[in-house]
Amino acid sequence: MSSSGGGKKKNEADSGGSLQDLVMALQAASHKPEKSELGKLLRENDSRLARVKEEDIDLVVAQLLPAERCGAAHVFMLSVKAQRVEIKRHGVFVGQALHAFASVDASVALVPRHVAHVGRALVQSLAVTNRWKEVLLPLSRIIPILQQGHRHLLTPLHSLAVLAGIKAKLYDHVVSQWLSTSYFEIDVPENANEKKNSMGLLPRDYLTFHFYAAMAFIGVKRFDSALEMLLIALTAPTSALSRIQIDAYKKYTLVSFLVHGRIRDLPAKITSSAVLSTVAGHAAPYRALVSQLRKREASPNLDEFVAKHAAEFTKDENLGLVRQACEAAVRNRIKNLTNTYLTLSLEQLAANAGLSSSAVAENMLRGMIEDREIFAHIDQRNGMVVFEENPDLHAGTQMATELHSLIQEAETLTQLVRDADTTLELDPKYIKQRVKESSAAGGASSASSSSSAAHGRVGAGGRMPPAGLGMSEARQIELAMQQSLRDQ
Repeated sequence: MSSSGGGKKKNEADSGGSLQDLVMALQAASHKPEKSELGKLLRENDSRLARVKEEDIDLVVAQLLPAERCGAAHVFMLSVKAQRVEIKRHGVFVGQALHAFASVDASVALVPRHVAHVGRALVQSLAVTNRWKEVLLPLSRIIPILQQGHRHLLTPLHSLAVLAGIKAKLYDHVVSQWLSTSYFEIDVPENANEKKNSMGLLPRDYLTFHFYAAMAFIGVKRFDSALEMLLIALTAPTSALSRIQIDAYKKYTLVSFLVHGRIRDLPAKITSSAVLSTVAGHAAPYRALVSQLRKREASPNLDEFVAKHAAEFTKDENLGLVRQACEAAVRNRIKNLTNTYLTLSLEQLAANAGLSSSAVAENMLRGMIEDREIFAHIDQRNGMVVFEENPDLHAGTQMATELHSLIQEAETLTQLVRDADTTLELDPKYIKQRVKESSAAGGASSASSSSSAAHGRVGAGGRMPPAGLGMSEARQIELAMQQSLRDQ
């Protein structure tokens, strides 16, 4: 027994010594201007720490690896903790990760996959500690380092950044900081060596980013942008319907009504059959609600229907969106009246819109006029509403500025697609694939196969997606990104 105990202590001592030796080596390599030795050490020792304890890692991080001097090594040790240890002290882990993210230097680009592991583990710890706001500034520092000058590159930390802003109820910050840029590049390794140094963006990272982005846009009432984000999540290639896509479709039904006044069908050509055939069945109450809201006359059972399904709407965190949709239905009915009448009494307007009284109708009408949803004036003496046309339709400097901005964005995307198309056409792998497909399928199907291949591959270098035909250029870029994730 004593011999066994002594052996155990010796092994623990050897393990501690081995860990300390490794830490010292990482620390020494971190101080050298050339970081190739550090990168080699990190890769070679990734599997040596499979049985390390949480306390040992915490000791290393606290005493031997200050982030200011050993950024990559610090993140590396936290990644080991995130992957191989059951984190119990969530507050400690959050503090370590925030300090690392806020203090790292460019050397962290040596361990992008380890950064991703830390970020994913951080979500759970932030949920326990509710320290979402504290992570926003550190993320704004580390994400640009990971992007290495590619501002359109989507990283695994983007979904965390957007989620943290939502949890902190800082929707405007999320939109301005992270959603003012289009993300149409992903890091796709072309071989085993590149895979070790890639960020390892997972399909879940891609889906959650667009789902959270939609939530942020909903928070600032930019429903058209939210609808676009939800559509990207729903059309992502998949062989099985995911929970994220189910939740996305529930929001999609409501946001689609807010934007278009109906549920727009998912595009069949680019949506997985697994989504098309089953997702609607998971959102039956939402589809039934929109069906009632679309009626020209107010449904007398609407309040009862919402109350009946309030528990489900609340569980899905959609009750507020449901109420906005119900209010939008009333506004839509009032807008429709402007297409039929030049003047209308407040009593008639209230009856047609399904409002309880002319006073309620007047208050809503004033709000719509103030928001420039309709153009009208109220004759209070006679209790009449006089509808008018938009006085500044197609005019004004603001519209000209917006059009100029949209044109510039379209020109930028056009050039990116052209560059990607050129890169793809000259890619030896793509050329070889085309020749192979042409030989196998024959001349009749060769053009179809080539078009399909061009639609779903990333270009040389593993980042810029190819151009496509028949759809908007921005949408083509998103589709290419989705296909590359499925290929992984």
